[in-house]
Amino acid sequence: MAIATKVTGLKAQLGLSNPKADKGAYPPEIDRLLEGFYDINEEHSNLKTSQIRASESIKRKTDELFNELGPTLWPDINEQPGVPPWLSYPSESARLSYSDEADRKL
Repeated sequence: MAIATKVTGLKAQLGLSNPKADKGAYPPEIDRLLEGFYDINEEHSNLKTSQIRASESIKRKTDELFNELGPTLWPDINEQPGVPPWLSYPSESARLSYSDEADRKL
């Protein structure tokens, strides 16, 4: 499967919309998040699936990436009312929030 297809699927799982002509609506953190995923993937691409799932290094690096970028990408409703333009949720009540521990487990 092509990397672009994997990234598109990952973006959908994270609730990120696909880029549109209005690039100013997207924070640079989205690019940093995708670059971080790419870097983690490149560093561990020689591992088997079972090794990837058990890797503490991957878990730590992924957690660090989300801890750095999560509050900006998935802000609380009281911090940014309405659905931010970089998220693809149909309504405010359906959106994820980084401060919600249950949402972070998704």
